[in-house]
Amino acid sequence: MGRSDPHPLPSAAAYVEDVAATADSLGLSRFPVAGHSGGGPFALACGALLGDRVTSVATIAGGAPLDTPAVRDSLPPDDARALRLLEEGKERSIRRQLRVLGFLQRYLPWLAQAVFRRQVGPSDVPLLDRTTIKGFAAGLAQGPDGAIADYRILATKRGWGFEPADIAVPVHIWQGEEDRMVLPIQAHTLSEMMPQAELHLIPGAGHLAIFAHFGEIVDALGIPNKP
Repeated sequence: MGRSDPHPLPSAAAYVEDVAATADSLGLSRFPVAGHSGGGPFALACGALLGDRVTSVATIAGGAPLDTPAVRDSLPPDDARALRLLEEGKERSIRRQLRVLGFLQRYLPWLAQAVFRRQVGPSDVPLLDRTTIKGFAAGLAQGPDGAIADYRILATKRGWGFEPADIAVPVHIWQGEEDRMVLPIQAHTLSEMMPQAELHLIPGAGHLAIFAHFGEIVDALGIPNKP
């Protein structure tokens, strides 16, 4: 994704070594971790597997295992279709779907905006500008392989590669109540999986608008919130 080298691994847990190596290169002995949307499980993996190097974890509109029945039923149509095709072994169809999306984001951003605006809540609509679409396009810059690898990992709890209930560091689950891309049922499911976690529900916030509360998220992680 973006300009990163392709590096498909079998689980969210398998990426933890890369996070540790990055922290080493930055001279960080201890650090908090946050993940947005599909990045939530990867942040939780760090909390589960990096021991006391991780001080706290936040998931921000983060996903729960997609094989949980209530979560699966809540998925937006595009995600539900991609998972179904993956289960049916029709990877070529997923690639076609993602290539069309990548083409729209890169060459017809106004049309991609229109597509996304039909999928999000009112608080997210003003945030779907060309800069945001350009950011989305980075996820498909090298083709659909990265997105397909994520679908494989996130599709099942087994793909996560760790037990969320075993996380010993503080966990904060942040969720906008008006999120239509990752519905609140996913936050509630995560909360049930991790009784030790603190659930923060934000009225009126959507999948992107939740970042209007980033100062609160930073404070909960214990990071000095400098202007």
